[in-house]
Amino acid sequence: MELMRVSLLLLLILSIAIRFQYVNGIPRTKTKSNFRPTVKPPTYGYPNVRRDESIVDNYFGVEIHDYYRWLEDPDSNETAAFVRSQNHLTVPYLEKANGRNVIKKRLESNLDYTKYTVPVKRGNRYFSFLKTGLQNQAVVYVQNGVDGERIELLDPNILAEDGTVAITEVNPSDDGEIYAYALSSKGSDWVTVHFKNVTSGEDFPEILNYSKWPGIEWNKENTGIFYSSYPKPNGTADGSETTSNENMKIYFHRIGTKQEEDTLIVEFPNFPKRTIGCEISKDGNYLIVEASEGLLTNLVYYTEMKSIVESEYRLQTPQLKPLLVNDDAKYDCEVLYFRTNNGTPIYRIIGVYLDNSNERYWSTLLPENSKDVLSWAAVINTDKLITCYIRDVKSILEVRRLRDGSLVKEIDIGVGTVGSFAGRKQDSQFFYSVSSFLYPGKIFSVDLQNGNIIEPKILCRIHSERN
Repeated sequence: MELMRVSLLLLLILSIAIRFQYVNGIPRTKTKSNFRPTVKPPTYGYPNVRRDESIVDNYFGVEIHDYYRWLEDPDSNETAAFVRSQNHLTVPYLEKANGRNVIKKRLESNLDYTKYTVPVKRGNRYFSFLKTGLQNQAVVYVQNGVDGERIELLDPNILAEDGTVAITEVNPSDDGEIYAYALSSKGSDWVTVHFKNVTSGEDFPEILNYSKWPGIEWNKENTGIFYSSYPKPNGTADGSETTSNENMKIYFHRIGTKQEEDTLIVEFPNFPKRTIGCEISKDGNYLIVEASEGLLTNLVYYTEMKSIVESEYRLQTPQLKPLLVNDDAKYDCEVLYFRTNNGTPIYRIIGVYLDNSNERYWSTLLPENSKDVLSWAAVINTDKLITCYIRDVKSILEVRRLRDGSLVKEIDIGVGTVGSFAGRKQDSQFFYSVSSFLYPGKIFSVDLQNGNIIEPKILCRIHSERN
């Protein structure tokens, strides 16, 4: 027995010794404790950075040096020289990186397929974007009828040799005759607003400047647009400036006139940091103005379009009337129905009366769901409400009655996400796109012209090498 114990102990010691001699089945290399690598790491000639000792800020009695504030001026020759020297060091190194070309080819292969957007109907025309393969920017196409031939209307790829001019916002006129669009260069927030005659393909002469988020909104006569703009900046307006923008205003621009002739419609001089935009109610009777200083809450005002139209958009700024001005929640306007998180964190839809907007008189069209988040809603075909909820990380698309919010039908989209939607109150037809981990995308159309018969039809499929 004792001999057996000794044998087992020897076996245990031997197994431990063998274990420490091997790592993952590979013999361990013996090294000395004072081992030092013999290969020296590569050295690089990093650019010198001037240290400016003259800039000192005082915060609560503590002096803080800002040695490199000069680098915050992107337009200075010294900053440009420093950036060039950095690129001179970095670019050659990255170009020699192992596997770089393999990764690049794989990415190009995965992205090399045609992409579409949902069509937008204006008049008898349908406008959409199409991007083939590896184009830098999507191209605008127009169709006469939803099944009509696609005709190229606007290709931003030809506007700059490096392909960095992008279309950031579009809104065709209600009759489909004029295509308003905003262009951005080299990723800047600053945009210029342009107008194209859809029939001739020619641009109107005027260009609207000094805007970032114009929020193009056509008047019902299709003679001009409301848009948001900033005062002309003192320095550059190409996205490289480091100062903040203030005093956004809403103007009316009449097609065929110069920007200098535009009429100031709305401003908030006592609140220079407010971001403002507007839309016209679907009945054309009211101009709804939204203002905010952040993403969580907003304020809503309105004025009668009658006073603006009768003045031919040339008299003094109309007097705004407060509608929802407690700055306590987020409101998304659809006519005079609002999607809001006021008292309902995952949103509901309320109705607000213009003659009495006090909260006690609000009506609830669609109450807050017990667990599903109301992502958005839109009025279609005069009396229908399209709602999109998020349930268990997937989209739920529903058709409801506008009069009471009751459910007509849930549209089966499978396990996927509704990416985009297009449709208006005056249209019986609407479009939406769905994508998922199983397929890159499909675009559907639904026509409610036949009452409650809801039959989604596949308008087009987005194909890729994995589809």
